[in-house]
Amino acid sequence: MKKLICLSLISLVCGFLSVHASIQADDTKPFVGKWEYWKGNSQIQLEIDLYNTPTDGSYGAYNVFEGGYGLAYSIVDVYHIDNTEASVAVESSMGKQKAEFKYNPTTKELSFLPPGSEPVVFKQKDKCNYVFISGGDKINVRSTPVSGSPLMKANRGQSFRFLGKEKGWFKVELSAQDKRIGYISPEYAFYLKDNTIPESAFTKSYANGLISFTLEKKGEQVFMVKTTMYPPQGESIPMSSVESYAGKIEGNALVFTYFSGMPTQDINEMSKVEPYVVYYWKESGMFIMEGENYAADM
Repeated sequence: MKKLICLSLISLVCGFLSVHASIQADDTKPFVGKWEYWKGNSQIQLEIDLYNTPTDGSYGAYNVFEGGYGLAYSIVDVYHIDNTEASVAVESSMGKQKAEFKYNPTTKELSFLPPGSEPVVFKQKDKCNYVFISGGDKINVRSTPVSGSPLMKANRGQSFRFLGKEKGWFKVELSAQDKRIGYISPEYAFYLKDNTIPESAFTKSYANGLISFTLEKKGEQVFMVKTTMYPPQGESIPMSSVESYAGKIEGNALVFTYFSGMPTQDINEMSKVEPYVVYYWKESGMFIMEGENYAADM
């Protein structure tokens, strides 16, 4: 009996260590991702993946944009890499030169040491922690890169927490509730720094063609009034329909679970429905509903 208990404990500990090791393995790959920040009128960006062999000859790039001018380094070779340092070759208008990356695991800061220049420090808050589905609709999120089985379908506008990259594919967490790991093709997604919805987004109306909607936030709840206009047929007058939705905010998504075919904000007058999701695209200030862009009325 004691022997069985000991074996069970050993198995349990080994399993824990295995899971812990896999988590740590992700934490020891700091040289992948995208960072960006503003310094005065200059926008500084770094996007790298020093762990996977590139198909286009570049492991990433460092860019500085200011007005119509810019500075760019393309990372074209990796000489050495470990948990805290990487030695690389960069290419610019000055030709091919050596540069360094350093990572501080305590502060989570990443430093880029360009040739002949002062170090550029990217803080943890500068990192893009999300991936945004930008193209297509019902995109497969797979169990492994390239050919893994589909775990779920992602909608245009949906965002996921970024965990890393494998074989050039984004490694993501499926959701805050579903902690499984999935992979998304870079063909359909890009880095997203912030997946929140600003308060100002709830003070505007949005439209695309004959469909428009307004939003109102009340505490933890969000209400949407959606209006669809129908063009007149012959001599008939224009008609419209109004739908009301109620739900909550989840990241950059408005998840509506209550619906009424009449104008109302009374949950008791609404029906419980399957989640109807509208996504916010912060960079453009647009919402994405059913795969279509809805811009704010000017």
